Amino acid sequence: MRYFADTLSIKKFRKLKDEHITLSKKINVFSGQNGVGKSNIMSLIATTFGKSKKRIGKGNFQPEFYEYFTIPQNENYSDYKTYIKIVTDSQSSDFIQKRHGYKNDSKRERGIRIIPRSTNYYTNNITVNEVTEKIKTTYSIGSAARIPLPTIFLSLSRLYPVGETNLSSTSITTKNKLSQNDSLNKFVEWYNWVFPEAISSDNIKASILNKEKIESDGIYVSPKSTTESTQSVGQDNLRSIINALVDFYNIKKEEKYDYSGGILCIDELDASLHPSAQLRLLSLLDLLSEELELQIFLTTHSLTILKEIINLKKSSPEDYNLIYLVDPTEPKVVNINSYKELKADLFDEKLIHQPLVKLYCEDEYTEFLFTELVKAHKKLFCDIPSQDNYDIIPIHLGANHLIDLPEYDNHFYKVGIVLDGDAKTTEKYLLSKYINNKVNGISVKKIKNNHLMFLPTFLAPESYMYFIISELYNKIEYDDFWRTIINIPETRYYTKSRVNTDILSKITVDENTSNEDIKKANITKAMKDFIKDTQALANYYRQNNKELREFFDKKNEIITGVSRSIKSNY
Repeated sequence: MRYFADTLSIKKFRKLKDEHITLSKKINVFSGQNGVGKSNIMSLIATTFGKSKKRIGKGNFQPEFYEYFTIPQNENYSDYKTYIKIVTDSQSSDFIQKRHGYKNDSKRERGIRIIPRSTNYYTNNITVNEVTEKIKTTYSIGSAARIPLPTIFLSLSRLYPVGETNLSSTSITTKNKLSQNDSLNKFVEWYNWVFPEAISSDNIKASILNKEKIESDGIYVSPKSTTESTQSVGQDNLRSIINALVDFYNIKKEEKYDYSGGILCIDELDASLHPSAQLRLLSLLDLLSEELELQIFLTTHSLTILKEIINLKKSSPEDYNLIYLVDPTEPKVVNINSYKELKADLFDEKLIHQPLVKLYCEDEYTEFLFTELVKAHKKLFCDIPSQDNYDIIPIHLGANHLIDLPEYDNHFYKVGIVLDGDAKTTEKYLLSKYINNKVNGISVKKIKNNHLMFLPTFLAPESYMYFIISELYNKIEYDDFWRTIINIPETRYYTKSRVNTDILSKITVDENTSNEDIKKANITKAMKDFIKDTQALANYYRQNNKELREFFDKKNEIITGVSRSIKSNY
């Protein structure tokens, strides 16, 4: 019996509200504007399924939400209500229904976990207990159990260049089960499907390759004229995807008649792949969705892939789907029925020939401040053109790793990189200096990369937010700001007294205060809400905007330069 994710219903999850997403049985592609939550939605689906069986390399077939996304303890996750309907390939009209519950496992260093629990959301004429009993009797699935399908979630961390991490490998001998059950031959066959004749099928020499820094490993068979440490990001990206497919091939061989398919999720499928390779990869996934009985979920901004999925959806909507989201402020799923509609949304009419530039950043806090700074500049300088053909993507790598990426693969010269302000210097404990206006003479790192930029100041995001709020609170020139926001119903809550109680008084800043101290004070969400709700950055930089203008100019410069680089390869 096969299981399929059929419907995802979101009453509330982060910025998403009141969405019912119908899912197709073979390939589902999530796309849309940046910041709408595509990868988060995909991870909700992934965490509903799973098996604890081991993969060929590290890890198992049971992805956890906290492995890829952070839910801070002070996030209002108790308000989130999401539900998923799972159907089978039997003729029965029965189905399984789950809600996503949340469990705080921080004491066990597992963060906030998502647990698929029983619900009567889709059949409110019967109780939850009755649903639980029926599902347990019919499918042997418990009230807090996952749907028992092997599941893999491939995140952007797979793009980490092999040249920037310690590699170790173990040879796969001819007596190894991977040689015996044809897994290695399948690896070569499927890799060559996407990169034709890249690997010789004669005398295959394979190993299990481990990329230490991202705790990733899997089969490695060397392409022609390439070694483990010299393969490109595109080659290693494909290796990760083919490894996942071989994992499913391998478990299907092991389970035989007990195998009932699987779930494969791939974030940014197109990353570092040429358009022709993207099409060949999509055709391979289409083929293997049947051979390996996979329901596949992807995110992408590739016009090449999106055009193809629109055509496939027209011919077979039960098997193929495009879930397209718009409006980062209040994300909504919209129907896209033609390539013309798609391009009209992805590109402003004046910029229709501009490629979408990917900006890789450290994490969600970098993304948040980058977005708020762009908004602030647009509010203060609405007449200055903005290059907005970009998608900012948190990649969850440290600053030093991101700085070094272009040295290891040319792909990273065709993206922009956004780092936190503290990445500009080796000096620490700078918040006190900023608050006391003693920031002269801070040493600056020398970094040569025209496609790399920093957030303002030398502060990490949490310290930067605290500093901005402290300045607004303490400086007399911002008194008008406070008078204005208490006269607006939506921001009336933010009196100086409440801001002091909720944020500033939670920590005493001295010369030894670190960014970790700010994090431990559990005020990050309160600071983000204040900055976003009150347009704090626009009000702060109204007094002295040089820093903001330099940030915005650099953003435009990078997007223009990367766009030009991408178009030169058209």
